[in-house]
Amino acid sequence: MMTIDEDDIPPARPAATLVAFRDRGEGPSDILFVERSAAMAFAGGAVVFPGGAMDPRDEVLAEKIGHQGFDDAAWRICAIRETVEESGIALGFSETPDADWCRTAQKALHAGADFSALISDSGLSLDLSALVPFAHWRPKHKERRVFDTRFYIARAREDASGDHPSRRHW
Repeated sequence: MMTIDEDDIPPARPAATLVAFRDRGEGPSDILFVERSAAMAFAGGAVVFPGGAMDPRDEVLAEKIGHQGFDDAAWRICAIRETVEESGIALGFSETPDADWCRTAQKALHAGADFSALISDSGLSLDLSALVPFAHWRPKHKERRVFDTRFYIARAREDASGDHPSRRHW
């Protein structure tokens, strides 16, 4: 087996992923997956949990809200933002935003809007405790793109549906 020198491993980009589930009564829970655009450079066309690279503004928002006692607050914010952006489903909020806000926020995030502004302009607040840490994955190999990813689990309401059903799968 080939050993890789730690100095040869490229720096990793911080990223976060949210494994969202919803109870549907009797039987197993539903788990949320999204289909990445085939045009994406990383994992194009793959069916994945919502998530992605941290935006520097996630760290700014973590500082603004005082981390809520979590040293991984920026990663949690990243997971929440990416889930809204990729699925139109809002988890990790003190009060669940309505479907209109979710649709508007999803479109705005696609256009590059600041997540912090979307939250504050609507009077919403985040509840980072709604996300439960699940795993931490940082591969140690030479690749063009390497991510240092934190995985979280969160429960969605039974009626959570989001937009773009052709790209979202429960």
